[in-house]
Amino acid sequence: MKIAFVSQLDSNNIRDWSGTPYFMARALKDRGHIVKQVGPLISSFSSLSKVVQIAHQSLTRKCYDLSRHPLKASFLAKQASKQLAGEHFDVVLCPSSIVCAGLNIQTPIITWEDATFAAMVGYYPGNWQNFSQATIKNGNLLQQQSLQRAAIAVFASDWAAQSALRDYQVEKEKVKVIPFGANFVEVPTQKEIEEAIEKRCQDRECYLLFIGVDWYRKGGEFVLRTAAALREKGANVSVDVVGCEPVGKVPEFVRSHGFISKSTPEGRRKIRSLLLEAHYLFVPSIAECFGMVFAEASAFGVPSLARSTGGIASAIRNGENGWAFDMGEPPETYAGYILDQLKDAGAYRTSALKARQVYEKCLNWNSAIEHLEASIEHLTTAQ
Repeated sequence: MKIAFVSQLDSNNIRDWSGTPYFMARALKDRGHIVKQVGPLISSFSSLSKVVQIAHQSLTRKCYDLSRHPLKASFLAKQASKQLAGEHFDVVLCPSSIVCAGLNIQTPIITWEDATFAAMVGYYPGNWQNFSQATIKNGNLLQQQSLQRAAIAVFASDWAAQSALRDYQVEKEKVKVIPFGANFVEVPTQKEIEEAIEKRCQDRECYLLFIGVDWYRKGGEFVLRTAAALREKGANVSVDVVGCEPVGKVPEFVRSHGFISKSTPEGRRKIRSLLLEAHYLFVPSIAECFGMVFAEASAFGVPSLARSTGGIASAIRNGENGWAFDMGEPPETYAGYILDQLKDAGAYRTSALKARQVYEKCLNWNSAIEHLEASIEHLTTAQ
């Protein structure tokens, strides 16, 4: 197929949105499709508009988000349309509802997102819990328009798909669930994974790996409480923190690595080393759309531990590539689970190997694009 990949972000930049547009476009090409990458699309507003935004927030104490304004959607769509003009494409793939909302073309549009606007409002911390009514109205309007324009609306999780059906009354037939793949350039071979798992089984120390740029939302403090509970039970546990700096007093069993960029060979080698060493990826987020890092951990044969919230249930399959516990469970529940597995090397080995199997089956980009192809095949044959 000839596909126009329209991304507001730069799909040639591995750092944008954790590399998701980059790996989507790359996987499409690897599957043999002809791909025209459109973007990044430039967002530009006049100084007067920015003054209005600041004044609104100052007077109402509410966040007035110009990025959700219909004028921006129209502005971005015009840029994309100009780059698409004069060429024939089988489909347009767009990972942004804002861009899709204003895209008025005859070619079938496919959206592929990790959340709906309605699902995020009041759920994610920060501005998402303090949007003005005007922003909420605009955000819902753009999401509705995007879903109406899309021939197929793909979501990375059941959580997001259910929001599309419930909050925007989208036809069930056009909504699909396809989890994202792991955003990693070089995935270890099966042999390397098996050797790493055997080393973990023999280690006298348990390594917990926390990866996240937001210490609060990703549950960093909860990880430290769980590690402390494990140590109180006599377990030799350490925690590697990647992506941010721990808040407050840092216990001696914590190793802080700061932000590590996957856009550099050095960064990729460091993250690779930490993943191969880790017994568990532990990111108990209080809010999460999907959790790309869980797919990446599975690629390295690392079971994931998390809270069951948002789209995490589509990234972590309980008993297969880890366990997502109910939101109210205390650190002691996680500590007990870890101890039970570590007491039996065979149990941990099985858990780690299953994690890799889940990656091979459904949490890689080749599999994701293959499922996408099956979902949109009728659109291309109908033309």
